[in-house]
Amino acid sequence: MGEYPDRADGFDGSGDFCRGSLWAGGDEHVDMVGHDFYLLQCPPVCGAGFGYDVATCYFDFPGENLAPVFGTENDVIAKFIDLVTISLHVHKTYVSIRGMSTVKSKTAQRRESIVNTIPQRTLALSLDITPEQYEIFDGLAESYNRMWGSLVSWCNNNHSVNRTRMQKENYARLRAEYPELPSQFVCIAMRDAAGAVRSWNSNHPKRQWNLKASRKKKTINYDLRVMSLRGNLLSLSATRGEKRQRILLPDVPDWFDRRYPERSLNAAKLVLNPDGHSASIMLIYRLPQSVLVGQGDVLGVDLGQHSLATDSRGGEISYSHMQGVKRRYAHNRKTLQEKGTRSAHRRLKAMRHREERFIRDTNHRASKQLANTPNVSVIAFEDLTYIRRQARKGTKTGRMRRNMLNQWPFSQLQEFTAYKAAQNGVMTIMIDPAYTSQKCNHCGYVDAKNRDHARFDCLRCGHSDNADHNAALNIRDRAIQNLG
Repeated sequence: MGEYPDRADGFDGSGDFCRGSLWAGGDEHVDMVGHDFYLLQCPPVCGAGFGYDVATCYFDFPGENLAPVFGTENDVIAKFIDLVTISLHVHKTYVSIRGMSTVKSKTAQRRESIVNTIPQRTLALSLDITPEQYEIFDGLAESYNRMWGSLVSWCNNNHSVNRTRMQKENYARLRAEYPELPSQFVCIAMRDAAGAVRSWNSNHPKRQWNLKASRKKKTINYDLRVMSLRGNLLSLSATRGEKRQRILLPDVPDWFDRRYPERSLNAAKLVLNPDGHSASIMLIYRLPQSVLVGQGDVLGVDLGQHSLATDSRGGEISYSHMQGVKRRYAHNRKTLQEKGTRSAHRRLKAMRHREERFIRDTNHRASKQLANTPNVSVIAFEDLTYIRRQARKGTKTGRMRRNMLNQWPFSQLQEFTAYKAAQNGVMTIMIDPAYTSQKCNHCGYVDAKNRDHARFDCLRCGHSDNADHNAALNIRDRAIQNLG
């Protein structure tokens, strides 16, 4: 038994995995067959104490005298990958290869999705439906909302929005509980519920998995499998036993036709009004991505402390007024918090919502101005994903950037600009923000002392400019370099 009294000896003595035979001929030249080595996926090896031996050796070697593998020839050739981290547990051995995979934060994933924005446009129209059609859609909406609530409860209880798992565990049950609904409505409700829970969790980080599993508003989501549009004639699927309900839509506004002539219908949402006889529909169109880099300019946009946004053409969106509003909200918030009464808490809640609406409206206005800049094919922003992490290092630049991010939700402004620009066929990209505020756009000299608050004065060539405009020019140049 030797060193392992509680185990059997290996069939071929491979218990000496790291104690002699492994190193035989280690200085000889051999031809190697490369193979990614994962302990959880490799076949079983004949040898006692294999996990212990692996944990006590280095993984920077080639070897020929390894233990044979079941079902293979005796000659085993392997290549062990460098930079291996071992984590031993009671019954499992894990190996992770640094650099092979990176777990990205939700913020990083959201910022990456900016460049992949699918341009869409929603058109809301009032519907003229008969009392019989309203009754049919009313019954459909009640069943759909109950099914939606059941799926939301499942997401909350299982802490999951995985559509594959959701369908596997709920599809058969829902088809049996709601036989009056076409099967496609089950799939649509799953997508609708998962999206609602995902949005709730994102907007309420302290109250995740707590979305109410019921809604009073009678809405039904449609996709192209349960609807069709030919001219102004809209056909919508209803409950089983009922024919498709045909509704004559009002004419599409002329401005919508002129602006989006090449649109294609993607989905729709039917909303029944509580008056009991009217409804409205939101038609969701997908727009073509007609981005041709080179036909327009590249617009660099710097999001700074002294202005909300400054572009490489010299345009500026000032937010001095916005900062004044933020300071007033901060003062009122402090006063109410000091009172601490129940009435003060109610006013705090209402004030928080007003401030959020103000910020959102401001970002919508600013993003519209940026997205509608003429003769632009690409808009470039700084990728601010890891700015807060840099601020923890205690650098002056990091602290400035952290204060900037705390003053205003610039990520929201970037997202609004991205989807508005996509509607105009303009691409949005994110670039590395390193030294964009310290680099002289005229001579390329980099020094933190070049910038003094709102002014930029190069210490080498003497070039003088607005600091935010100089940064926007650097962002533009880096974007052009990345685009090739």
